[in-house]
Amino acid sequence: VREGLAGWTEPGGRFKDYATHPKPNGYQSVHTTMVSPDGLPLEIQLRTEEMHAAAEFGDAAHSLYKGGIKSLSAAQQFAAAVQRDHSRVLHDDPPPATQSSS
Repeated sequence: VREGLAGWTEPGGRFKDYATHPKPNGYQSVHTTMVSPDGLPLEIQLRTEEMHAAAEFGDAAHSLYKGGIKSLSAAQQFAAAVQRDHSRVLHDDPPPATQSSS
């Protein structure tokens, strides 16, 4: 990992430890930004599976107060639909017929 990050820098003030010090809504994660030797930023978020589930579906979830996906089941259905569509594109399959042609 160190060899892969040779030449990358971490700008001051970009490291946030919300895992040790959660936000008031319970959000937990570790955030930082690294800058490549070419000057391109890479934002990094580190979470355990539990932290991720809480961030996506718990009190800290953006989707809950933005009106988006509100349950694990809905998220799984959405993910399955996206996976089917991507698989179809990768295999050059036509989309399923939804209307009859006239």
